[in-house]
Amino acid sequence: MFNFNKEKAANTLKHRMRVYRKSQFQSLDVEYMRAVESADTTKQSEVVAQKQHLRDITNFTTESFETRDELLSLWDSGSLGEYPYIEQ
Repeated sequence: MFNFNKEKAANTLKHRMRVYRKSQFQSLDVEYMRAVESADTTKQSEVVAQKQHLRDITNFTTESFETRDELLSLWDSGSLGEYPYIEQ
């Protein structure tokens, strides 16, 4: 049996989430600037909400999970795509 270090596991998952969301932030920045140029305030609001959601996905604590599987379920596949680090 091995010890499951919840803090280390959570920090690792948060780091991986940040890596995957980085390119999305860059794309959203471009979308936002295009919306500014065309004075599309609706699109600007949508992009702001999407960016905030991406920021919020790393806001979880070690109390949010007990097992590795519960931790991995915190990966937001709708925003980040499928979890790429599953060992086969």
